[in-house]
Amino acid sequence: MQLQSDYDQHINMKIQCQNAKATDKKEAAAKSNVAIATFDLQSVLQITCSQVSPLYYSRKLNMFNFTIYSLKPPNDAVCYCWTELDGKRGSSEVGTCILKWLSNLPESVDEVVLYSDTCSGQNRNRHIAAVLLFAVQTTNVKVIHQKFLEHGHSYMEVDSMHASIEFARKNVPVYSPHEWQNFQKCSQEKTV
Repeated sequence: MQLQSDYDQHINMKIQCQNAKATDKKEAAAKSNVAIATFDLQSVLQITCSQVSPLYYSRKLNMFNFTIYSLKPPNDAVCYCWTELDGKRGSSEVGTCILKWLSNLPESVDEVVLYSDTCSGQNRNRHIAAVLLFAVQTTNVKVIHQKFLEHGHSYMEVDSMHASIEFARKNVPVYSPHEWQNFQKCSQEKTV
């Protein structure tokens, strides 16, 4: 009985989170001063990536892609990429990407709503909170709402961008970071 009650509560939270996102999306569409976006780090992209068996077992360079997907038309996405030589995939790197995105928003935007999953190492921690506070103090943005979707049910629009990148790469070998970036450009044209 307790298991069923916990499950029902979990599903109710999922529905509430998705409804809140839909409401925020609708309200943001009506206001020109509000930006709304989802963000996430894509699974590790490997270089080289090919169907050749010996390459599968060789040492690969890992590349990371952090994507911020705007939920207002024209629904554009921004991909921030780096390799494991340039950094890891923790809150410092995620915070840097978010700050760069917030700094590049139009001057008319003074309120931002951000949705993400509940990954504590990347999104839900004091470092990201500090970056958002810094952004409020140093950019035109005056209010930032950071919202998290229910654990295990965090499908976001940004995931469609990641799926599009993976689909564009399907059966095509990748030998350099620039090739991954070409797939991202092609994917942005399809998802927009």
